[in-house]
Amino acid sequence: MSNIKDLFSKKLHVSKVEVDKAEVESRDYVIEKKKEREEFVPPIDFASASNYIRFGSAKEYYANSIARIHDNYPYDGSEKEKLEFRNDSTELDKWMFDYKYPKGNGHAVFNSDSYIVVNRGYKEATVPPSSKLSKLFELKSVKHEEEKRRKETIQVELDDGLTLEWWMKRDSNTYSDEGIYTILSDNNSRIQILARTDVTDPGIKLVWYNSDTSDSFGTAPANEIISHPELDENAIIDGQWHHHAVSFYRDDDVVYCDYYYDGLFRNKTTVGASFADFSGNITLYIAAAAEYGTIIIP
Repeated sequence: MSNIKDLFSKKLHVSKVEVDKAEVESRDYVIEKKKEREEFVPPIDFASASNYIRFGSAKEYYANSIARIHDNYPYDGSEKEKLEFRNDSTELDKWMFDYKYPKGNGHAVFNSDSYIVVNRGYKEATVPPSSKLSKLFELKSVKHEEEKRRKETIQVELDDGLTLEWWMKRDSNTYSDEGIYTILSDNNSRIQILARTDVTDPGIKLVWYNSDTSDSFGTAPANEIISHPELDENAIIDGQWHHHAVSFYRDDDVVYCDYYYDGLFRNKTTVGASFADFSGNITLYIAAAAEYGTIIIP
């Protein structure tokens, strides 16, 4: 009988090699993929801090993990950069990203009978019903922290600023003002962002009225356009997705509105001097019908 050592001393002769080809983004991606496959994954359930934390603050572990993801994740990066970020992450970071960090996306189609209402308050926000960290991750409520501007869902405090943004795809004319956002207080103060696809004055428009001080902007039928001139009738209904953002802020007692289109600053509008913050309870309507400074709820 042959010695088993002889089996390992024999040379291997390869007569044919079958190669499966696959397209990869880059050589660096293959290197990062190899690192991922060789990494040891510990059998730890990170849903409960008591499973692995022995020293320090459990809250800081989770807070630092969340901050690292939202501050440093390469959202617009290459596949190699995203995989490199994962390989450089702790196992807690990976668990947080895989199971807790929001990654869903989609879109809604609105017609004249549909809209979204965002109420003003924080439900069960002041006193969390549990102090156990694993339970707090399952909560649907938000912690109330005035020093971090977590007082209400919607606020109009112009010294701190107010920014609204959205993606929009339009492929037909409606020849009227369509509501994008309406911020409405219980004393009828309002800010409205409108899209107008009419051949006359097409673009993104602003209506602003504060009933406490009678501050107003664009409340006449010829509502003021805040978008850039190139956003004409054809551009606003080109059938493509575009990102829009408006940012309101107060500087030297004057309120301004900056408009951004597909990530680029395109226009600055002076809203007015001495415009006051809104008082009262505030509700946000998304895609509610609008006409000349009034909100129409079906």
